Amino acid sequence: MLDINRSPDHSADAFRRSKPSNYPSDNRTRAFGCANLRSSQKSSPDILSPDILMGRQETRTGGKNEAPASAPEFAPSGAFFLRTKLLPPRPAPEILARPRLGERLQTNLALPVTLVTANAGSGKTTLVADFLRKQERPYVWYQLDRTDADPAVFLGYLTYGIQQRIGNFGETMFAYLQQTQELAQQPKLAADVLLNEILEGVEQTLIVVLDDYHHLGTDTSVHAVLDRLIAYRPDVFH
Repeated sequence: MLDINRSPDHSADAFRRSKPSNYPSDNRTRAFGCANLRSSQKSSPDILSPDILMGRQETRTGGKNEAPASAPEFAPSGAFFLRTKLLPPRPAPEILARPRLGERLQTNLALPVTLVTANAGSGKTTLVADFLRKQERPYVWYQLDRTDADPAVFLGYLTYGIQQRIGNFGETMFAYLQQTQELAQQPKLAADVLLNEILEGVEQTLIVVLDDYHHLGTDTSVHAVLDRLIAYRPDVFH
């Protein structure tokens, strides 16, 4: 899920170099429709079709989203991941019930992506975190900042986050991420490696939340990577 603040400026070894010379680079995301939800309150979030980038920095906690104790890790030697970036915020002591928005989030899980937009402080993060705690699907919460504008960092954290939910995940992707020259030249190809591993290793719907996506800025190839992930996502990936 994607959650952003609305502003004027934001409107491996297992995978060999066997891609054809006419490797596709088109953006298919235009084919996806958007479902818009507006609350009667001006400060309430708008929800567009399924995936969420959050707006507010809050204290993070593990809870039922904690990694399985026995989950094997295939991260390359020397790799470091700040685990608090992959923790959802703690439940707020008092939460304004928004049943209509919760129902819309639930319905939107049938769509490729959900975009939640509203002004800062309007409750986007709280809304999505509360929704995730009340449903049974596994999810990855990824808190973004400017350092995640590097495709290698973005895909590394995303893969590591999925690995915390799905044991044995990430071996192929982490091997590919070590091919730095290939990654720099073909970031979309790295997205395809991840998509193939998701298709092979993820059996039930997995929700990915990208919190504060707007922090990446406009000048980053991560946007092309995300476009690719959305355009060719397996049905189990939201």
